[in-house]
Amino acid sequence: MNRRPLKLLLLLWLALPGASSVSAADPAAAEAATDHGATLLKTVLVTGTQPGPGLWQVSKDGHVLWLLGNVSPVPKKMQWNASEVEQIIARSGAVLAPPAFVFDADVGFFKMLFLLPKLLKTRKNPEHLPLAKRVNAGDYARWLVLKQRYLGKNTKVESYRPIFAAQTLYDDAIARVGLSNRSVANKVIRKATSKRQLKATPTLVKIKIEDSKALLKDFNATTLNDTECFSKILTHLDADLETMADRANAWATGDLEMLRALPYTDPSRVCMDAVFNDGIFMKRGIGMEAVRAQAKATWLAAAEAAIKQYPTSFGSLPMAQILKADGYVAALRDRGYTVTAPDAEAAATSSAP
Repeated sequence: MNRRPLKLLLLLWLALPGASSVSAADPAAAEAATDHGATLLKTVLVTGTQPGPGLWQVSKDGHVLWLLGNVSPVPKKMQWNASEVEQIIARSGAVLAPPAFVFDADVGFFKMLFLLPKLLKTRKNPEHLPLAKRVNAGDYARWLVLKQRYLGKNTKVESYRPIFAAQTLYDDAIARVGLSNRSVANKVIRKATSKRQLKATPTLVKIKIEDSKALLKDFNATTLNDTECFSKILTHLDADLETMADRANAWATGDLEMLRALPYTDPSRVCMDAVFNDGIFMKRGIGMEAVRAQAKATWLAAAEAAIKQYPTSFGSLPMAQILKADGYVAALRDRGYTVTAPDAEAAATSSAP
């Protein structure tokens, strides 16, 4: 029997708000509710064709890497005018894939089928305690308010681990208010890259799992320290939903001043740490900080190689990694590359005598 790699995206979707596609408890109801979701927000979400945020330039010796900053979520009913990106990709020598990582377990087809039910079991608390017994009373009271608002009568979620319950709430909340976790950019970039007859330059970090069956068994039997993750996502939805809507609008309309000014909260970091810093991963030599460092190093190496080899290249990054003082783009600036923001030329023109 042929063996092939099974890429287990085990924990990206469960630990990262916005990393998974929207998966409502009742998809039809969530879709219908989205049409009226604006009543849950003060911010009016933009619709129709929008320009997006413009592109950053990272340059050296006359060569330019053009970068698109992505945010999630985005307004559900917007369309992105991607003509600038399509034109740049059409003349690019390389298109960098965004930084990412996966679990890579070398198992055969029948073993893969054997693992699937175990994957599904990971959602439930191994000690069979309801959610009310797994989180503190204050967080559970906040949970009930938000659950009623966004999940309605979903009772199944009460048996989930806190990290899964929070992810379910997040996904449904986003759908209800008229936001979407879909990437409006990825499909366009893939199509334009294919038209250019290029393959995206991989920047994927593969974490090899030699004992995937044992890991899943351990995970099913282990209580994660994920109550802080649960609390952070509740706060994120309770306090930051308007900010998410404002950021989504700013991305869609290309309002870079607003994107820079808005605070960026990231509960996914503590959620990732809750999973990867648990003993079942640490004893296998997998720690979140090491994975983050490897992902950054891999992407930066690909970016420098593209800039050196091609007059024009293209890539996309999370907007936070473009704007953060210690982000990926800041690292390129520290290495001697010139970074130019999309609004820099306009600012220079307006300030000229």
